[in-house]
Amino acid sequence: MTIDKTVVAQPSSGAMLLVAEGVQAGARFSLSGKSTIIGRDPSVDISLPDDVQCSRQHARILSLSGHFVIEDLGSTNGAPM
Repeated sequence: MTIDKTVVAQPSSGAMLLVAEGVQAGARFSLSGKSTIIGRDPSVDISLPDDVQCSRQHARILSLSGHFVIEDLGSTNGAPM
């Protein structure tokens, strides 16, 4: 007889950004706080220094009343979702 075991993982505390394509595909970043800036510049909250499609300050993710909004910061390639 076989016994199946189900493991229930606890939900993570907070939202995560998952990089779907590009040099850092598969990388996960925690979204904490009200505003998170993404770009190549090392001073931003989520730095993607090797991604040539990404501007120095590419986009901002805002947490507003339990929802997330992405704002393009004037990037050359836009911020498609």
